[in-house]
Amino acid sequence: MPNFTFTARDKHGQWHNGTQAADSAAALALAIRALGWSLVNARPAEGAAVAAPGSAPKRRIGILPPAGLDVEFGLRMLANMLEGGVTLLAALKTCADQARRVRMGNIWIAVHDRVAGGMPFAEALARHPRVFPQLVIQLVRAGELSGNLEIVLEQAADQLERKRNLSVAVVSALMYPTFATVVAVGVTAFLLIKIIPDISGFLISQGRKLPAMTQALISTSQFVTGYFWPISITLGAIFLALIIIHKWPPGALFIDRVLLHIPLVGKIFRLAGTTMFARGFGMLLEAGVPVLAALDTAGGLMKNRAIAERVDHARRAVLAGSALARPLAAGREFMPMLPRMVAIGEETGTLSNVLAKVANFHEKQLESYIKRMTLLIEPIMTVVVGTIVGFVYLAFFMAVYSTVGAG
Repeated sequence: MPNFTFTARDKHGQWHNGTQAADSAAALALAIRALGWSLVNARPAEGAAVAAPGSAPKRRIGILPPAGLDVEFGLRMLANMLEGGVTLLAALKTCADQARRVRMGNIWIAVHDRVAGGMPFAEALARHPRVFPQLVIQLVRAGELSGNLEIVLEQAADQLERKRNLSVAVVSALMYPTFATVVAVGVTAFLLIKIIPDISGFLISQGRKLPAMTQALISTSQFVTGYFWPISITLGAIFLALIIIHKWPPGALFIDRVLLHIPLVGKIFRLAGTTMFARGFGMLLEAGVPVLAALDTAGGLMKNRAIAERVDHARRAVLAGSALARPLAAGREFMPMLPRMVAIGEETGTLSNVLAKVANFHEKQLESYIKRMTLLIEPIMTVVVGTIVGFVYLAFFMAVYSTVGAG
């Protein structure tokens, strides 16, 4: 049985070097993990190194920035390799070699070099806050302390995948009504600016009194065409003002709070926020992250600032000695089921399991609600556009009929 020299970290962050007999590097990794340590490097006592700290590839020049999918892919690859007995440094080197984008590969190289220099893995990831979310860093830190690094890496990758799918679902749900509204406005503007003025000129030239419906339509068209640029500039200024206000924290908080109360759309944001908070917070608790730190990290996952503020309020309330369920139920940012189930979880000591069930339930609710909303909006927008076009045709047919009848 060959001997291996190894470098490992225990749950207190202490480094350990030694020599141990094992059938293979994978068997050595299993033995080291049984001690509650994380294997960082291993090599045969005699012969070529299995994974040397300085063996990372050279950095290259890339254009495209790292995406969430690149992080998810790398974390899953790390989890699989660590589970198979590959050392952390060798796994990081492989991630750098097989990264989808060059700049992501360079980040894995930087993480490799820092870990090889003695920095904890979580701290090396934390040096790239724009690439690795706080949830990932917290889970990795907990995994290093518990010796279950490969498990938490797989969980982090799963959470990133769920978050990506959730974002796609929300965007897809909002895309159709937005597109349909733009089409309706575009059709109306085209009729008022192009079609109606051409036809109204002919009708007015007949010198006949037009029906009230036709006259109202012509007057609206004349107003829009006569004040086209002032209207366009005003709408553009309003749109620009909303962008500027959303960049201002109090303004962004107000807008996000209003979004939660818009019919149909608000429920989508509340369902998505409830799902994301319950999933992320429960996963952090399951990994052993303290409640206050888990709340702080889970609040950072919230894209809606009103929901993030509610989580921060809950964190401050817990810090003051309050139960978690009460501040979560104080507002209407989350679905009502969340604080009720959190109260049950706090009483029974099964909060992480309860949160997982809450996340699964609301994730299914969100999928079902999006399907129902899409089925509802499609006929509504069809009726709206059809009514606009039908009104224009009816108004001019009535004018033509009155003109021919009067003649």
